[in-house]
Amino acid sequence: MATGITGLFSAGDLASAENQSMRDRAMAVAKLGKGEAGAYAAGLGSGMLIEGLAGMAGMKTRNQKKQEDVQNILSRYSTADQNDPKVLFSLSQDFIQAGYPQLSQSFAERARTLSDTLEDNRVNQQVADANARFTKKPTIEVGNPNNSSQTIRMQLNPDTNQYEVIRDADGNPYVTDKFSTGEDVNLSTDFMAVKDEDGNIIGATEIPGSPADKAAKELERITALKEQLTIGQANNVLELVDSAFDIYNDRMTEVGKGVVKSTRDAIFSVEAKALSATGYPGTKRKNMENAILAITANIGFDKLQAMREASPTGGALGQVAIQELVALQASLGSLSLDQQPEVFYANLEKIQDHYKNMLILMNAKGTEEIKDLKLSSTYEVTKDPVSGEPIVTLVEKKQESAF
Repeated sequence: MATGITGLFSAGDLASAENQSMRDRAMAVAKLGKGEAGAYAAGLGSGMLIEGLAGMAGMKTRNQKKQEDVQNILSRYSTADQNDPKVLFSLSQDFIQAGYPQLSQSFAERARTLSDTLEDNRVNQQVADANARFTKKPTIEVGNPNNSSQTIRMQLNPDTNQYEVIRDADGNPYVTDKFSTGEDVNLSTDFMAVKDEDGNIIGATEIPGSPADKAAKELERITALKEQLTIGQANNVLELVDSAFDIYNDRMTEVGKGVVKSTRDAIFSVEAKALSATGYPGTKRKNMENAILAITANIGFDKLQAMREASPTGGALGQVAIQELVALQASLGSLSLDQQPEVFYANLEKIQDHYKNMLILMNAKGTEEIKDLKLSSTYEVTKDPVSGEPIVTLVEKKQESAF
C-alpha cells in the first residue's frame, strides 16, 4: 500500500524546526565572544529586526511564507507514493523552483538512495529467480564420449558449483554399463562430459539448448547486470568524493574591508565551527557536512557487500578485494571536520584510493597478476607451505623523511 507524501514531511514540522533553529541560533550567538560574533551577529540581528517589523505591519514573515510555500507544494502530492523515486525527484524540482535549494537537495538525495535500493532489490530478485529455475543435483550420470554404452558418474563440488568425475580406487572414472548391469541409470538430459586437451574426461557442462543451459545463460546475464550496477554506484561515490575535494579547495574566504583584508578558513576555523553551531544554512562547512553525509550514505554495508560479490573470488585477487573493503570500511569513520584540514584531506584521499582499487578489481577477470593491476596499494603474495593457498599481505607504505 502506497504511503502519501504528507506522511513523510509536513509544513507544521518545518515551522517547529524553524522556531527551534531560531532559538538555537540566538543562544549560539549569545555565547560567542565579541570578536567571534562580529558581522554575523549584526547581520542576524538586522534580519530579526526586519522579521519583527514585517509581523507588526501585518505582512507575512519569511518563516510564514516558507511554511505556506512548502504546504502548497506538498498538497500537490498528498496522494503520491513517498516510496516512488520519480515523485521525490519531482518534489525536488518544485522546491528548487520555489527557491528552497536545501529542501530540494534533501528530496533529491532520498530519491537517488531509494532508486539505487529498488534497483538492487530488483536485480537481486532476478538472480534468485534464475538460481531457483534450475538447481544442480548432488550427483549425475552423463554419457561416456569414449564408449556409447556407458555412463560416467559425477558429483557436484559445492565450492565451485561444478561437476567433477567420481573415480574408483585406481583413479579411473567411475563408469556404469547402461544396458547390462540392471541398475536404474539416470542419464542426465542437461549435462554432457567435458575433456581436457589430452582427451581425459574432467567434468561436465550444460548441453546446448537444455533447461540447464538456458538457466546458466540467464544467470550469467543477470550477474553481469548486477556487476555493472555496482560499478556504476561506485563511480557515483567517486563523483561525490570529487565534489568534497572541490569544496575543500574552495574553503578560503576573504574577510575585511579596504586594504585591511585577510583570508579565513570557512570549514575548519574556529569561526566556521561557531557559525555552524548556530545552524545557519548555506555555509561552506555545512556544504562539506552534507557532502560527507552523501558519501557515507552511499557506502552502507549492503553496498560494500555488493562490491565484494562483484569482485573476483578465489585466489589472490579475491583476498585483495576483501582487504581493500576492510580498509575502506575503516577509513569511513575517519571523516571528521574537527580534524586538522591536512588530516581530513588525507583521509578523503584514502577513501578515494580504496574505491578506485575496488573498481579495478571489479573489472578484473580474476586471472590477472596483482602487480599488473596498478593498484594504489602494494600487496605481497606468498604461499601457505602446507595447503599451497596464496597468502596476501598489504605492504604499508613507508613515509619518506622530510630531510
